[in-house]
Amino acid sequence: MKSPTAYLLTMEGEPIRKFTSPDSLTEGTTKDLTATSAGVDANKKDSVGVPLTDFLAVSLSPQAEIVYCLSENRQIHSFHSDTGKHVRSIPVGDGEVIGMASHPLSNVLAVYTVDGRVLLWKA
Repeated sequence: MKSPTAYLLTMEGEPIRKFTSPDSLTEGTTKDLTATSAGVDANKKDSVGVPLTDFLAVSLSPQAEIVYCLSENRQIHSFHSDTGKHVRSIPVGDGEVIGMASHPLSNVLAVYTVDGRVLLWKA
């Protein structure tokens, strides 16, 4: 299921933190990219009415300190899981992306595309 919002949950399924796609930023605007406390928001526009880009996949770093979110517009957004601060965005490249996974023991992130390519990053 695609959504412009990703949630970090406890083992019991209780939401801890909400991460929202920073893709609605346009040149000349500023916006706090800090994740907010969890809450349900089905609206796909930000506070000023700019459409948000959906996340396709979410993955955690091996020590669960970074949350990686892959968006429809071929960007990987990374957030600190503790503070919710947006760390950076990485462009994935050409082609339609369909998923992402992180290695459970090392800081390697894989993105796979419709045309069968697997792109790897050392995080």
